[in-house]
Amino acid sequence: MIRALAVRTMGCIRVDKITEYLCEPLRKCLKDEDPYVRKTAAVCVAKLHDINSQLVEDQGFLDSLKDLLSDSNPMVSLRQQMKLNESSNARSVWWPEGTG
Repeated sequence: MIRALAVRTMGCIRVDKITEYLCEPLRKCLKDEDPYVRKTAAVCVAKLHDINSQLVEDQGFLDSLKDLLSDSNPMVSLRQQMKLNESSNARSVWWPEGTG
């Protein structure tokens, strides 16, 4: 629970200059053993994408999110699908033209 709260707090820090410092902890949380932490980390990636989309792509977070779509915990994969549906440009980010 504490790891998830830490991730949630990181996601609320919407300052471009510190986004690079979030990458390594966020990467670990996306692979955490606790599904709640993984789900919360996925939401944080979406927030980070709003701030610095290039950083998210460069750090490979999009691939990590794609992996969460097939997560063993249904709440994690369902949350990912919901976030994709919320995004106005989800199709272009997740399935480039001709691949989806």
